[in-house]
Amino acid sequence: MATVLISWCIDEKACFPPTIPNAKYTENSNGWYEEGDTIRTTCDEGYEHKDRSATARCTNGTWSSLPICETGTGHGGSPEVGTGGGHTTSTGHGTQPGGGGSSTTSGSRTVYATINTCGKHPVVPNAVVVQVERMYLKYKCNSFYKQEGLDTVACYSDGTWSALPVCKEAFCVMKPGPYVYGLDISAAVYLKEGEQKVPCRWPDYSVAVLCTNGRITYTHCCSSYDHGRGVCRYITTRE
Repeated sequence: MATVLISWCIDEKACFPPTIPNAKYTENSNGWYEEGDTIRTTCDEGYEHKDRSATARCTNGTWSSLPICETGTGHGGSPEVGTGGGHTTSTGHGTQPGGGGSSTTSGSRTVYATINTCGKHPVVPNAVVVQVERMYLKYKCNSFYKQEGLDTVACYSDGTWSALPVCKEAFCVMKPGPYVYGLDISAAVYLKEGEQKVPCRWPDYSVAVLCTNGRITYTHCCSSYDHGRGVCRYITTRE
């Protein structure tokens, strides 16, 4: 029997639960937060809030000033820069982790510095910092967004950051209105990329919706049995 995934309606300014390493917070029961909502974090044992900041606020679809839970020294972990290659040596030199950004070189080698050299962490729209190390930051895109470029950002010795990742939209919107017999959407439904099932008005019947690059393709209302047999075919596409 095919699994029916229930979609939900959210405001475009809502925020999804952030990932905050070494911290806990009470997640909203409906799985997302309205604009203006605030969360308060508690650091795990052995960690403390950086700059005593323990709260974050949902503003226009993104979290502002996510708390960072760090050890007493604020350091730790590997000095490796990025998951896509490139690392620092004991002298602070290394290979460039990814294109973009200005840099200071010594001979033919790029010179990196600790992230404190570059000051305030750069803001990546629709992403949060999930890991803070001495030599790099790691970002993660929010739900409904996909990452392009490296997920790690390093600091050059001239005080500039390396290229930032880009979080592109990875969702479709089913706008209100009739779709097929048995399915009439009353409020906008946001769908992640891939295939999902949207329930029809009859029990055990649903429409299979495929979201690809912002476009949706969907079937008629079909039973779980017909979906499983592969006989319920896609019939149309919408922006």
